[in-house]
Amino acid sequence: MEGCRGERIKELTMRNLINIIDQIIEVAPDLKDRFISLRSSTCYTAPELMGTRWNQAADILNSHALNHPQRERIDKIFSGTETIGEGRE
Repeated sequence: MEGCRGERIKELTMRNLINIIDQIIEVAPDLKDRFISLRSSTCYTAPELMGTRWNQAADILNSHALNHPQRERIDKIFSGTETIGEGRE
């Protein structure tokens, strides 16, 4: 993909929040109850409103995962620097 001045830029793709939530739950099953409603509503969210869903996920993590034993892995999954399982974002 080329930018305005012809320079090469990395093509950005939106990560799938549902996959991220599933990965977090896989690492921290005790957070499942906190994410279940958000996961369900994300399926029906318009693309232009996904930023709101990401903010809600961040709020859940800030409220319930700050002292979690798997916090470092959760942070990496949420930030996109670690992926759990095959074929996931």
